[in-house]
Amino acid sequence: MNKRRMKTKIAVCLSVMLVISQGVSAVKAAETGNIKESGKIALPGTEKEEVVYAMLSSSGTLEGAYVVNSFTDKDITDYGNYTKVKNLTTTDEIHYEDGQIRIQTDADKLYYQGDLDIEKTELPWNIGIRYFMDGEEYSADEIAGMSGSLKIILSITQNMSCQSSFWEGYALQTTMSLDSSRCRNIQADGATIVNVGSDKQLSYIILPGKGDNLEITADVKDFEMGEISINGTSLNLNINLDTAELTDKLLEIKDAAKELDDGAGELEDGTKRLEDGADGLEDGAKELKKGADTLNDGIRDVKKALGKLDNKSGDLTDGSAAVLKSLNKIKKSLDKVNMDAESLKKLSTASTQMQTGIDSLVAGLQTVDGSIGSYYQVLSQAGLNDMESFVSQHNQAIAALGITDAGKALYQAYVDRGNTGMWQKLEELVKQEDADAMKLYQEYQASGDSSVLSSYVAQMGKLIQIESLLKADVSYIQGSNALISGMDAQLDRETGALMKGALSLQSSYKEFNKKIQGLTSTLQTLVTNMTSLKTGINKLVKEYKKLDTGISEYTDGVNKIVKGYQKLSKGSGQLVKGTSELYDGTNEMFAGILELRDGTGEMQEGTGEFQEKTKDIDSEMQNKVDDKIEEMTGSEIETGSFVSEKNTKVDSVLFVMKIPAIEIPELEEVEEEEKRETNLFQKLLDLFS
Repeated sequence: MNKRRMKTKIAVCLSVMLVISQGVSAVKAAETGNIKESGKIALPGTEKEEVVYAMLSSSGTLEGAYVVNSFTDKDITDYGNYTKVKNLTTTDEIHYEDGQIRIQTDADKLYYQGDLDIEKTELPWNIGIRYFMDGEEYSADEIAGMSGSLKIILSITQNMSCQSSFWEGYALQTTMSLDSSRCRNIQADGATIVNVGSDKQLSYIILPGKGDNLEITADVKDFEMGEISINGTSLNLNINLDTAELTDKLLEIKDAAKELDDGAGELEDGTKRLEDGADGLEDGAKELKKGADTLNDGIRDVKKALGKLDNKSGDLTDGSAAVLKSLNKIKKSLDKVNMDAESLKKLSTASTQMQTGIDSLVAGLQTVDGSIGSYYQVLSQAGLNDMESFVSQHNQAIAALGITDAGKALYQAYVDRGNTGMWQKLEELVKQEDADAMKLYQEYQASGDSSVLSSYVAQMGKLIQIESLLKADVSYIQGSNALISGMDAQLDRETGALMKGALSLQSSYKEFNKKIQGLTSTLQTLVTNMTSLKTGINKLVKEYKKLDTGISEYTDGVNKIVKGYQKLSKGSGQLVKGTSELYDGTNEMFAGILELRDGTGEMQEGTGEFQEKTKDIDSEMQNKVDDKIEEMTGSEIETGSFVSEKNTKVDSVLFVMKIPAIEIPELEEVEEEEKRETNLFQKLLDLFS
């Protein structure tokens, strides 16, 4: 048997075994899942209200929780995971199974209570409370009845383990009471304090998403305190602020900005007129300075000529030194020519070796070309060149699998969301009147067995995996054929790009070798000529030292003439100094006027920009106020049911959290029975009494 065909059959067998094993795993997963719950078509929850009651410890930890749900409908469907449910309104039976509650009632409004498992319940807020007396921390039981300087710290932070919508959208009202006869000098920053009988009631409002650390201090005697109530509710407040007075003030600012801009324009016009007058004064000063400059120019020309002479003599000296330095560099460069000639000889030898390597590369490519041809012939004999027949057979096999769009959708829903997603997807397809889904649902209703859908989805999973493998085989064979064709085209002896490149490289390096050998011969001739040039340069360096000595003597004479004329030039400079100062002062004044003009122009630009920025200040301010109100109240946050996301018709959710009161324990009275002496006469009386 051909080795390639054997490998193909082995790969197909392994692929089928993989698909079958995955299908069996899918069936087992469906059988071990919550079939009863997912096998029901989920009904929408009935419209309702929720009140979540949480009993906290004296330190703020959760000790118990239950939810009171209220409805006005007669046929009630609700969802929630409870440890126990109880009808609070009527004697109507509650049907509770797998997180679903069903109640039939005639009551106008029905309430039922569902107890929560505190091990699985997370409130949106972390509550913590600490008690201190005279700076030392005590528990609630220890601090009861104590006297001294009291401090209570109540902390409220976000519980990251609970959904964030309640934290972001709900405000908290915290209320506590202190007995005025026991508590004096009460201090509570941020609290609203009112008198309720003999008590002081402290109330706090904590906005959505904020949290707080509340601190209360007081001087206490025989300390006791009532319970602390913390209520959470949505602040969807319809706040309409009267911003008319603020808007009037903003309009006044807009009018003032326009008047300021107009005044800046008038100031800029006046500055321009001042600039025009200053132009005339500047012209007069300019003419005066012009005459003084003419007087000074003659003296300056003579000074400049002597300066040039002095500079040229210096240049002459520097140039002499530069020439000598250049001659020495030429001499050193000639010494390196012999070294470069040796390098070119080595390059010629390396070129010859490279030509030999190119010849070997061409021979190797020709061998590879023959090997590729043999490999292609083997593949053709294996039947891989008949691609159209191969693809047709696989497409027929794929069509024969009988996979439906409904089957794919149900299998994907099971993969993404398990049994619950599978049943929900079936319900959607039935509503869309999908023929395959309706047929499957009718089979389920006729048999009453929820495993009908699980078995169908498991079978579809196996077929989908087989379909994927068949398509992968087609892609693999087609890719192999294209790769072989591409390699053959690139390595062809006559037209292949790789072979052409190698032959071109072989030809180019032969020509390169000839050029290098010619360059070597030419450089050797150049070295001979350079030897003669080097001898002449050595003589020139020796004789040039005499010329350099004469140039130095000439330079010293020119320096003496320049120093004498500098004294004459100083007097002419003092002559024109006064005229220059007058002209400079006029220029400074004119520059100041220009700065004033630029400043007024910038001021007008600024006032114009200020007017532009304030033209919509009233509407922008109103928008800012509205945005701030939405941020504070959390009105844009959507919240749902606290107990189950399946309850989609919840009108409101309210949280009521209680921290127990701190009370002084009552002393147990021990009554001692009086012992009395009993004599014979008393015993007789007791018999007849």
